[in-house]
Amino acid sequence: MISPELLERIVDASDDGIVVAEREGDENILIYVNKGFERLTGYSADEILYRDCRFYKTKIVIRMR
Repeated sequence: MISPELLERIVDASDDGIVVAEREGDENILIYVNKGFERLTGYSADEILYRDCRFYKTKIVIRMR
């Protein structure tokens, strides 16, 4: 079985933006973003974690253009 540490290293090595969200009521709370997401969007994990991902949807699109 793969260790959580190895899995995180593999996901962080991806150039693609990868996020994990957890449903809490009507919100989808971001609980993980990889380094590819940080590079693509310009947001750090500290800025975006534990917030509703739909709140950032428009901001990310605008920021990426």
